[in-house]
Amino acid sequence: MERRDFLKASLAVAALAAVNPSATFSAEEKVKVCVTKGSTREAIARLLAPLGGLGNFVKKGSRVLVKANFSFSMPPEAGTSTDPELVKTFALMCREAGATNVIVLDNTIKASKVCLERTGIEAALKGLDGVKIAVPQKSPDFREVAIPKGKALTKVKLANDLFSTDVYINMPVAKSHGSTHVSFGLKNQMGLIQDRTSFHWKFDIHQGIADLATVARPQLTILDATRCLKTGGPGGPGTVVQKGLLVASTDPVALDAYATTLVEWQDKPTKPQDVKYIVYAAEHGLGVMDLANMELVEV
Repeated sequence: MERRDFLKASLAVAALAAVNPSATFSAEEKVKVCVTKGSTREAIARLLAPLGGLGNFVKKGSRVLVKANFSFSMPPEAGTSTDPELVKTFALMCREAGATNVIVLDNTIKASKVCLERTGIEAALKGLDGVKIAVPQKSPDFREVAIPKGKALTKVKLANDLFSTDVYINMPVAKSHGSTHVSFGLKNQMGLIQDRTSFHWKFDIHQGIADLATVARPQLTILDATRCLKTGGPGGPGTVVQKGLLVASTDPVALDAYATTLVEWQDKPTKPQDVKYIVYAAEHGLGVMDLANMELVEV
């Protein structure tokens, strides 16, 4: 390799490592997608047991970033946001596992003060030792990184908190979406960036979501499917289906692919291949979208 090409490759690797130095993806023959009923501490422990338990991800001294969804000023029962009690329980579990601090983050679409209040996330996390809420929205809150593998998105401004974390855990809510049909883990990562609106007019939003996923790599995704916003997403109101489920995987593509089967999103039977950003993320080599190549673990 010529020195120039070597330096380019090294910079690309460094850019990815800077975002999340410990993020890896292991392409097993069959990736695990775990599903359980409930959202209690015991349910979370059951859910993560087949993946090695929470201790497999959160070590003593870890700095943990939880990317929840509280972008809309709607109450939890509307199905537009990650359940605040679920986030609270999980944050406390991370602290008990040895995390020095837990940051719960989202760049809200609606006014942050109203979102924090109406979603219940502020009240749920208030006073918890070592747990704080971050709502990055101003330029100093973000850092620009290159996306070497990007097709539509070649650079992006990501929340600074992502760069200073040891463990990045994505905790989306399962809901429909007017622009992308559905919104699960991969789509939830748009709350990490500064300019969310550009995804809707500057380029293909599906390709942008997939490109973003090449540099924002969660070690774990936990999908809140206790309430599924079947129609009217992402901001509601719409039809909410009480599924009472949590879904987890280390493969973000597999988790999203499985989530398409939970309900008839937008009142239509949906397959993974019907959601372009899932297809594009699989083409990037970020995970498995073929349901036949997943091991569904119901616990």
